[in-house]
Amino acid sequence: MPGIAYLNAPEESINTLITLIDKENQEHDYIFVINRFDKYWDERLRLALLEKAKDPTLKPKCVGQLLKELLKQGLTEARDFAKSLISFALPSAENEREKVLIAARVLVENSDPCSWSFI
Repeated sequence: MPGIAYLNAPEESINTLITLIDKENQEHDYIFVINRFDKYWDERLRLALLEKAKDPTLKPKCVGQLLKELLKQGLTEARDFAKSLISFALPSAENEREKVLIAARVLVENSDPCSWSFI
């Protein structure tokens, strides 16, 4: 149960979570472990996951998944990061192009209407 571990050792729990995210990103292109922390979102966890979302080794779908969760948590910096991924000329690299499209979709689906005009 991650809750008790997180409450007693938040830094170690976050480090373990980041390691598991890396493993799931590599093996599955999806982050399953994130759902286990639903009840324990605090500022420390949100900021750690925002930094992880910025990791260039994360696959686009995993970035989108983290952004979606962070936007649900109301993290303004996540909206700003998602906006920073969106470029008006789509990148030619498939991985980067997919990140742009996923970031735009996540913003539309999980942000307040003020972000829509940007997209």
